[in-house]
Amino acid sequence: MTVLSALTIVAWPFALYMTIFLFLAPGAAVKPLSWLSAFLLISYPAVVYVGISIAKKAHEHTQTLRAIFGLFVANINFLLLFVLLKWWL
Repeated sequence: MTVLSALTIVAWPFALYMTIFLFLAPGAAVKPLSWLSAFLLISYPAVVYVGISIAKKAHEHTQTLRAIFGLFVANINFLLLFVLLKWWL
């Protein structure tokens, strides 16, 4: 699961490039949803790194629940973006 979380960072430059298109529509720069989407896309690798490091440290000490929490943290940004885009569209 951590490998899948880490592999999503490979596509991050393309998602980062897409953030400029969030603000092209007239009036989109004043919508908080556009800014929240941009923030989630820009901060995606940092959240994945924190989650994977939590899961790795917990796995080394065989703390299963904390390792699962680390994987949840690693994927929370993706889940928030998914819910946000489903709500927006």
